[in-house]
Amino acid sequence: MTQIHFKRSRGMTWRALGLGLVLLPGLLGCSPHPSPLESLPPERALPRIPIQGGVWREAAHLWYGVIGSGPPVILLHGGLSSHRAWGRQVPALLDAGYQVILIDSRGHGRSTLGSTPLSYDQLAEDVGAVIDHLQLNRPAIIGWSDGAITALVLGMDRGDQLGPIYAFGANMDLQGVRKDAGDAPILRQVGPRSPPIMPSSRPPRISPG
Repeated sequence: MTQIHFKRSRGMTWRALGLGLVLLPGLLGCSPHPSPLESLPPERALPRIPIQGGVWREAAHLWYGVIGSGPPVILLHGGLSSHRAWGRQVPALLDAGYQVILIDSRGHGRSTLGSTPLSYDQLAEDVGAVIDHLQLNRPAIIGWSDGAITALVLGMDRGDQLGPIYAFGANMDLQGVRKDAGDAPILRQVGPRSPPIMPSSRPPRISPG
């Protein structure tokens, strides 16, 4: 498994996030106290993605897709996943009047890995490059797991350029990880859904959808 490094100090204060870090459970319709999942829900297909493109950064081709119009919301998936994980959330956000921006992290989905070691700082800078490329105005960001950590790092670096951040399943160090987490039965269902790592410097051929 590809390892992602986090180099920031533990003493960093959350005040650097400013107003960029806001927890909005209502945005996703999530309960503040969800019961633990014992199995993954069925996957749901995404709506057609009419706008697709990519940004080159540090030898990696970073794929993005844009659906709808309105205030922009960026969705950042977790490790070993891709933009296709958001099949249940995208329709709800579109119905609520948001524009949805999907991004595949480098080495995941339709984005290539590049040649430099992965780090959360790098992943945050990748998202920043897409924001700059699309000229997004204070986008909200929703991220889970690795995507949540990336969102928090991006908030510390660009808090004044972002809207609210909804981060869930984030750990800024290993103290928040249960020692028996790897034994969870649900993880056996994650593997078959995980797209292969894309080490090539050549982006995959893409089509709407």
